[in-house]
Amino acid sequence: MLQARQDLTNLAVALVGDIRHSAVARSLIHAMTTLGVPEVRAAAPRTLLPDGLPQLGVRACATLHECLAEADVVIALPLRAERMSGALLPSAREYAAAYGLTPARLAAARPDVLLLPAAALTPGIEVDGDVAAGLGEIEAGLARSEGHLRLAALSVLAGVAA
Repeated sequence: MLQARQDLTNLAVALVGDIRHSAVARSLIHAMTTLGVPEVRAAAPRTLLPDGLPQLGVRACATLHECLAEADVVIALPLRAERMSGALLPSAREYAAAYGLTPARLAAARPDVLLLPAAALTPGIEVDGDVAAGLGEIEAGLARSEGHLRLAALSVLAGVAA
């Protein structure tokens, strides 16, 4: 996000997906509010939103459209297979119908919206096929960055200059 948007102090960021069970989402929320992102929003089925979002500086939106409206950055969080059935979600199909990112839904965001996958996304569930096709290069770049970050963290822990 910093590479594409150097000034974080005027961004509206939308988090979409399983925020309740995502350590990545919690880390991102903490990092964004610490770095001065003024507006962090969240959209997901109620069962996938954690309690206390306002205390973390996050606005829980009633609809996906409200969350995406004029967003500068959209961060898509993956669903895990074990959460797609039972009490947390009626079905993957219903999740996709209400919260899956499509070109039409992303049109509510700013024209130059930056769409970032927090991890690998499933076409047809978190994103539709057209959106997924555009994410391949982004996901490859994130995987490379993640490797560099892990190496740097391990170097620091081992006391080796990175």
